[in-house]
Amino acid sequence: MASIDKRKGKWVVRWRVGGSSRQKTFTVHAHALDHKAKVEAETRAGNAIDPVMGRVLFREWWPIWMRGRVNLKPATLATSRSLYVNHISRWDDWTLDRIRQPEVQTWVAEQVREDRLSSSTIIACYKDFASAMKAAVVARYLRETPCVGVNLPQVERDPMRVLDHDEIARLADAINPQYRALVIFLAYSGLRIGEACALRWSNVDADRSQVVVTHTASEVAGHGLQLTVPKTAAARRTVPLPHHVTEALRSHRAGLSAPWVFTTTTGAQVNPRAFNRRPFATALRRTGITCRVHDLRHTAISHWIRAGVDLPRVKAWAGHTDAAFTLNTYAKFFPTDDTHILDMLNERIITSQASVES
Repeated sequence: MASIDKRKGKWVVRWRVGGSSRQKTFTVHAHALDHKAKVEAETRAGNAIDPVMGRVLFREWWPIWMRGRVNLKPATLATSRSLYVNHISRWDDWTLDRIRQPEVQTWVAEQVREDRLSSSTIIACYKDFASAMKAAVVARYLRETPCVGVNLPQVERDPMRVLDHDEIARLADAINPQYRALVIFLAYSGLRIGEACALRWSNVDADRSQVVVTHTASEVAGHGLQLTVPKTAAARRTVPLPHHVTEALRSHRAGLSAPWVFTTTTGAQVNPRAFNRRPFATALRRTGITCRVHDLRHTAISHWIRAGVDLPRVKAWAGHTDAAFTLNTYAKFFPTDDTHILDMLNERIITSQASVES
C-alpha cells in the first residue's frame, strides 16, 4: 500500500514496486491523494510499473527483445537485424517512456514522404518496432505501447500473372536445359521456389507421382543458402504431380548424382535468388513473356481450380493455413456458373422419384 507524509509544506507519496521503494512529491494534498489511490489501484490490479524501467534506452531494450524471439528462420533474423541497423536504430537514444504515439506516426509518415523505401519495407520496420514495444509492455517496462492507431502505407501488390500451357512450354524450352524440369515442376506443382530448391530425391515418390515438402531454402546474408522447416504445419505437405511432370523429373534425374532434385550446371543446389536473376530472367527475355517466378505457383493453383479441384484440396496442396485466404486470392478462377450443379441435382431427384414409383 502507498503512504502520504507531509514534509516542509509538501506531500510525499511513497510506495513499493517489485521490492523497490518509489516516491513522488506534490504541492497539493488532493493531488497526492489522487496519486496514492492510483498507485494502490494499479498494485491491486497487478499493473504497477517501475518508472526506472521505462527510462531504459531503446538501444538497450532492442537486443533484449531480439534474444527472446523464438522459432524464427535465419533469414527472418537477418532481415530484422538489417532493418534495425538501417532504419529502426533512429530510436536508439530515446528512453522507452519518451516514445509516444504521435512520434511513431510521424516516423512512419516521414518515411513515406521521403519515398526512399518501399511500402512493404516501411511496414516491416514498423512491425518489428511495434513488436519490440509490445514486448516492453509484457515485460513491465511500460504500461502501454505507443504503437496503437498508427496509419501505415498501403502495399501495392504486383498483379497475378497466370501462364497458359503453351506459355509454360515456351518458357521451359527457352531456359537453360539444366533448369527446364524446374520450370515445368514449378508451373504444375504449385511449390514456392524456396520449397522446390530444398527438395531431395528422397522427397519425390515417382511411383505415386507425388512430392513431399519438408524444407525451404533461402539465402541468408553472410551465411549463404540455408535450409529451414516451413513456418506452418500446413506448409509441410504432400502434393500430387501430373504424370507428365513426373516423367520430366525422371528424364531430368538421368545421369545426376547429387542428392538435390534441382541443381546448377556445376551440380550445386539451386539458389532461388540466383535462379531468378540469371537463367529465369534470360528465358523471359528470349520468349517475351512477362512474369515472376512466383507467378508459376499462381499458374499451378489456377490450373488446379480450372480442372475442378475443390477448395479443401487446393488449400492443402498450396500449403495455405486458411481456406479463406485461398478463396480470396484465387476467387476469380473458381466456377461461377451453377447450371451444371443444378442439372445434376435435378437428375438425382428424378432418378430417386422414379425408383420410389417403381
